[in-house]
Amino acid sequence: MKRICLALCAILITLSLMPMTACGSGNVVVTIQKSGSPQVQTSQPPEHTHTPIGHETEEKQVHARQEAVSAVNQEEVPGPESPYKLPLDETGGMPFQDTFAQDPMTYDDPTIHVERFRLFNQETRYNCMIHYAKVKIADASQLRTASCRGFDNRSVARVDVIGRQVNAVLAVNGDFFGSHRDGYILRQGTVYRDRIERKCDLLLIDEDGDFHIIYYDEDQENIDKTQWNGKKVVNVFTFGPALIVNDEVVLNEFADPAHADAPGKGARTCIVQTGHLEYMVITCRELGVSLQDMVSLVQDLTEHVVCAYMLDGGFSSQLAFMGRLVNKIADDHARPVTDIVYFASAWPGDTAE
Repeated sequence: MKRICLALCAILITLSLMPMTACGSGNVVVTIQKSGSPQVQTSQPPEHTHTPIGHETEEKQVHARQEAVSAVNQEEVPGPESPYKLPLDETGGMPFQDTFAQDPMTYDDPTIHVERFRLFNQETRYNCMIHYAKVKIADASQLRTASCRGFDNRSVARVDVIGRQVNAVLAVNGDFFGSHRDGYILRQGTVYRDRIERKCDLLLIDEDGDFHIIYYDEDQENIDKTQWNGKKVVNVFTFGPALIVNDEVVLNEFADPAHADAPGKGARTCIVQTGHLEYMVITCRELGVSLQDMVSLVQDLTEHVVCAYMLDGGFSSQLAFMGRLVNKIADDHARPVTDIVYFASAWPGDTAE
């Protein structure tokens, strides 16, 4: 009993001599060795570090994404159409699985359905190859954006390369924000640039996955672009123009005509919202189409259009499916770009209960 008392006294004396530790900066651990003498250890929490996408092993990336999905789902109980939710950051989606690829044109897991199509020159009146895909997702967080090496960086890579880094089931090029220094760049909930100079239609995507347009002739500088009718805006693109809104053609060729080259034919990329959490992406290559042609093409391919908006085109116009570029431009040339728009799976596979 006397030895126990001496040991406890030694512990109290040691603790009284230790400097106070700020809350959250470390944990004091006291252990008693077999000899009865106390040993004090201070454990520091790991520092927060940023690791660029693609620098971790695939196994660590999968584990991190599974933990992120689990954490988000514990904080917010999803609705009946939203069994899983991805975090609002740049970590990417869950790895797509070959078992859900029914054929080379379809991917279908419990959180995402993608079906892509190809129209050959002779099958259309536009005299160009057209690749398009229709997408249905379970949660708005599965519609995402990604960059080559950060949205404050101008590094470039092909769409399929960036897409593989974030497990994109389907990806298209974005607005190539790195090719200019102006515009409004809000990606995955963070504003990276606020410099309205060119007169472009802006595409806003809110937290529910709905599309909204701020037209080129509106007071874009003074409009709050971080929310729309009380809903958080998670992505904003500076390109355009907008083609169709609520089934009405709104194309205005004065919306930065030099940028869009409205009268001319060229390779183009268009993203369309067709319903609640339902989308379509269209790319055309070779001779390409005019903006008026694209309006007609969108109307041909879907019965209802919430919003149709043009992204970057030319050699930037790329569509990747499950990590593979499927619409190679003439001579297999595809321009490296700074950013993509993509749809990801939120299905964690074996970790799901």
